[in-house]
Parts: sequence; structure tokens; C-alpha cells
Amino acid sequence: MFFNVTCLDPKTKETSNYVFDNQTSEIFDQDGELIDFSTQERFSDYARPRAPSFSIFGADNPITEKGRLIRKLRIQLGMACNYNCKYCLQAAFRSSLDKVPGPQTIDGFFEKFHASGIKLAPNACIELWGGEPLVYWKTLRVLIPRLREEFGEAVELSMITNGSLLTKDMVDFFNLHRVQISISHDGPGFSLRDDEDPLFDPEVKEVWLYLLETSTKLGIPMSFVCVLSPKNSNLEEIRAFFDMHFSKDVVVCFEGVVSYSGAQMDGCSFDKESARSLDSSIFKAIVTQAGLWPTLDDMAKNLMQRLIHRIPASEILGRCDEMRKNTLTVTLDGKIGSCHNRPVSIWQIGSLDNYSKILNPNLTHWSLRPVCKNCFLISSCKGGCPHLSNEELEQCCSNEFVYHAAIFGAVWFLLTGKVLMRVEPM
Repeated sequence: MFFNVTCLDPKTKETSNYVFDNQTSEIFDQDGELIDFSTQERFSDYARPRAPSFSIFGADNPITEKGRLIRKLRIQLGMACNYNCKYCLQAAFRSSLDKVPGPQTIDGFFEKFHASGIKLAPNACIELWGGEPLVYWKTLRVLIPRLREEFGEAVELSMITNGSLLTKDMVDFFNLHRVQISISHDGPGFSLRDDEDPLFDPEVKEVWLYLLETSTKLGIPMSFVCVLSPKNSNLEEIRAFFDMHFSKDVVVCFEGVVSYSGAQMDGCSFDKESARSLDSSIFKAIVTQAGLWPTLDDMAKNLMQRLIHRIPASEILGRCDEMRKNTLTVTLDGKIGSCHNRPVSIWQIGSLDNYSKILNPNLTHWSLRPVCKNCFLISSCKGGCPHLSNEELEQCCSNEFVYHAAIFGAVWFLLTGKVLMRVEPM
């Protein structure tokens, strides 16, 4: 689909019109000439990403296999959590908790895993997921050493936690086994998700600072992971919050905007003011603060590659790793799920005992979505969560649009030197 893009030259203040094709990623200048960015020396470091191999998947054409060489292994411990954050996707499933196997079932897990013929790639990563993983501390104390014993030191081990249950003894244990810890915390916007901020509990903060100091020395530094929201829309304010209340040395990342069911809650939808704040903040971060926000740098680089090399939308697999053959979400009793953020008891797609019989009808490719095919931002957004229904996806599209429009605008400026002012379908 073609779009007329009105731009402003920040130096001359003159406007000009470009044409963008969201299906071919082609950009035509005001004279109707195709711009070939790949021939420009300044973009020589942006290599063309390898095209993924896939078939269009959905309820009528479900994904039917996973590979036996896994790059990303996600172990889902359960949905239980000591918090009930307002816009947490998992909160909707707290009442339907899976029965979580205890430490005594771990031997059986590894027996099933190896019997299935699955191997981990040499550079694989293993992610430990809850709910809140520390709720399952007794299981983690047995599981983590076994993971190291079975898969070695080269494999990355990581975990995201709200950090409120963390102790120094736990930190020492995680450091011993080289588990990289990220703490979910929304900085100055934390009040939107919960009333009490654990960072202002002196005992909790002391443990977190201990984690930062010790993990940094080991080369696996802790980080904070934020969700962007109307109360968390200025990246400089987020960075300043952690500088003031924690440490200037900690890495701060984010995992996108409030989305899914949370986007429709009171105070969670971006209004004009918060949208402008996010837009200008992301523009500044991408254009003038490279290296400060790794999440944004990666997203901007990927979009740059797509536009520079005119990668067609048909090569977009999607945003989530769950549809990839080398990503596997599994519980300790050997059930395979279609999402690490949803209870496997509801969305089970297979088991380690019968690995060749995987059937996953729960994910929908973006090309089957009515709202995605004609969207200007498909190369950046990549269709959102493939697990959502069409109705659920539309509910969170407004927040996703604000976020990805900001990223697209910054990348457009890096490519053309022009500020994107208005986009209209042709």
C-alpha cells in the first residue's frame, strides 16, 4: 500500500512529499525517483538481514513442528506471583494456575528433554520465567545447578524478577551459577502498576545494590527492564530516576509500551500529551544518544536495515520468538506451551514425550490481520503479539502505534534528513 509522506527540512523549513510503499519498503523522493540507500557509503555498516523461512500460520494452518537444535529455551515455572500489577498480562491467569512440579520432578524433566533428541546450540540462552520466579525458590535451587551441569558454562542463564523477594544469599547463589538478573521496574511510572515501590524499601534497595556490585564484577551486570506508559513516557526522566534513586552505573532497558489487555485500563492509554513526550524522547534517544538505550538501538538498526535494503513485508515473520523453530517454551513436567507468558495448561501445544506431534494453532501471522496489512508501520511493529485475537490486537493498537511511529520517525530522519510530519494513504 502506498502512503504520501509529508516532511519538513529542519534547516530550510521547507516541506516536501515522499511516497512510501509499506509492502516493498520502497521510498520515492518528491520527483518520483526510487531512493537506493544501499548504495550510499554512510549506510555501508547496515547489512541485509537473512530472510526467514516460514509458511503463513494461523488457526487454519497451525505450526506443526519445533526444531531439535534450540537457541532459546524458556522454562515456565508457573504463573504465581507475590504482586498483582495493574497491566501485567499474566494477572489475567492467576486464577487458573498450573500445578507446578517441585524439585523432585527435575530428574524427570532432564530425562524427557534428552530422550526427545533436543540439543542446545553452543550459543543458546535459557530463560527462567514465572509469574514471579522467586516464588519458586526451592525449585530454582535444584534446577539451576542442574542446568549448568547438563549444559555447561557457555550457555547463558537469565531471569526477570520483580526483585522484592531477593536476598543477598540468593544473589550469591545466582552469581555462583552465572545467572543474569533483570529487575522489572517502571521507574517514575511505577505507581501506575502498583502502589508500593520496592525500590524505596531500604532493605530491598540494599540487596539490589549488592546485586549490581557483585554481578558487574562477574561480567553479568544486572539491569532494570521498564514498560513505557503515559506516566513513563520520557526516557530522560526514566534514566534520571534510576540515577537519583539507585545508581548511575546500572543499565536500563525497556520492553515496549503498555499493551495487550493493559492498554485499555484507566490511565494506560497514551493521550496527545504523553504521545508527544514519548515521540520526542525516542527521537532524541535514537538520533543523538546512540548506546544509551540498547533496546531502541536494536529496533532502530533493524528498521534501518529493512528500509535501506528494501526488504519486503513478506519477509516479516513477526515480533515474537515463539513461532521460531529454535525457540521452545516448556514446563518442568515436560509440557510445551505456545507462550511463556500464558499458562501451559490452557495453551499446551505438545510435550517432550511426543515431540514430533506439536500442533500450535494459537499464533496468527500478521498478514492474516485486517489491521496490519494496510498499516504504515508494519516494518517496525511486525504485527504485535501473534497470540492475540483480532479484537484484542485492535484494543492495544493505539499504544503500539504511538511507540512505533516514534521509532519510524527517528529512522526516517536518519535516512532522509527530514522530519516526518504527516502520513496519508494514497
